[in-house]
Amino acid sequence: MITVQQEYKIVVTIGAGRKEYMELLLPQILREYDYVDEIRFCINTVDEENLKWLYEQAKKYDKITLDERLIGHPDRQFEELTHNPKLLHKFWEGFKDPSTIYVRLDDDVIYIDEGFIEKMVNFRIKNLEYLFIIPNTINNSICDHIHQRIRALNITEHIGYNCVDVNGVENGPVAVKKHKNFLDKLSNNTLEEYYFCEWTLSEYERISINSLCWFGRDLLGVTVDWNEEIAISSDIPRQLNRPNIIYGDVLIVHYAFHTQREYLESTDILESYKKILTK
Repeated sequence: MITVQQEYKIVVTIGAGRKEYMELLLPQILREYDYVDEIRFCINTVDEENLKWLYEQAKKYDKITLDERLIGHPDRQFEELTHNPKLLHKFWEGFKDPSTIYVRLDDDVIYIDEGFIEKMVNFRIKNLEYLFIIPNTINNSICDHIHQRIRALNITEHIGYNCVDVNGVENGPVAVKKHKNFLDKLSNNTLEEYYFCEWTLSEYERISINSLCWFGRDLLGVTVDWNEEIAISSDIPRQLNRPNIIYGDVLIVHYAFHTQREYLESTDILESYKKILTK
């Protein structure tokens, strides 16, 4: 760990943020507070309550910084959502410092393994041939498909090996089943059933980018356009001839795609996570 910190700056970035999810995520990141050099909130909300909470956290923890480049952005005047994924690509110019390793998390990642950041960084350093490292993720179609193949996800609905598989990203009841499957294993201390060997995305297949780890130096001269998911998971790796890889030995939980969120919010799933993670 000391060697890594001497050689690289470790920056955790979050497209922030929705308070209801980040209240679960931030304490888990803070477990590794001494390991990271910076926790960067990339402000991507116009909701006053969310903004107040984000600024309060920045005052409380000296390593939390705020990237406010979207504040006052002209696209915001018509923005009704509290969170706009189509503007996230504008933050990528701040993710290219040659001496930095970045670990990015969506603001609705609600569970990360203990030691997640250090594990991701170490795997990043040991596997230079890959452009982006992607963690093993609950509620991510490609990972869900793998979980079914290794019999860790026991549901009747099939999830195809496709980033936009209907059961993977749109089906609310299936999302509930994925979360309950995880919560059961968490309660029974059998999360290891989800782990798998590294999975190279050798065909530059698209994958949801709920979390990533990369060297800032690898993006020098690279432009990420508005459809950042396709750019990061497929187009840029193909252009650079450096595929991405899923790191199967570290686990996170992504709460919801926008197509699942309304259904999930009608259930007690988030409350179930709160009871477990805040006790």
